[in-house]
Amino acid sequence: AAGLRGSAPQGAPSPSPPSASSSQAKAELQEAKAAQASADQKLARQSQELVAAKALAKQASQKLARSSQELEEARASANQSRAAEELAQREAAREEQRAGAQETAAQREMSAAKAEEAET
Repeated sequence: AAGLRGSAPQGAPSPSPPSASSSQAKAELQEAKAAQASADQKLARQSQELVAAKALAKQASQKLARSSQELEEARASANQSRAAEELAQREAAREEQRAGAQETAAQREMSAAKAEEAET
């Protein structure tokens, strides 16, 4: 109790009676308990906020993964569409060539038939 008596605020009577020193110690203890309770509440609140932040981060990570997967699927689909379009264009070009060749052959046959007709 001697250490507490020396730490009395200025203006307080220096030689404190033992009961005043005891009540001061009790008040300081109550103050310390209140500060500890406040710190505990703050820690609990921060812990809850951390858990919530981790949950949000996990959701964001999952959403990013889904978006990334959807993007890859869209790219693959676009590549397939492009390949199918190129194939269709090649097929159309081949058909055009065949039709042109058939037309040329038909014209030759007609010319040959006309030439034969002219000879007879």
